[in-house]
Amino acid sequence: MHKIYVLFALAVMVLLMPRWGSAHGVGLHAPEEGGTAAYEEAVEARSDEEARRKIESLSKEIERLREEAERPGLTEIIGGIGWIMGILGIAAYIKSRRK
Repeated sequence: MHKIYVLFALAVMVLLMPRWGSAHGVGLHAPEEGGTAAYEEAVEARSDEEARRKIESLSKEIERLREEAERPGLTEIIGGIGWIMGILGIAAYIKSRRK
């Protein structure tokens, strides 16, 4: 039964896979004679654009993580309350010893 699903998935992938130079591809066609320089420029421009988009996405994610890391978390808040309670406890102890 699993073989049928695997074969079906492979058939779908082959049918949907863009073909080199076809209208179903990503918009770049195989170079014709004498047109390799323009084709290479188009491929490089598209690669540069994709890289720029990915870098922008990663930069936004890094900035979001930095902002998230700068905010105090639950551990820091509970730790701060613990420090305050400890200092108040020491002050109460010292005050009770003086009487």
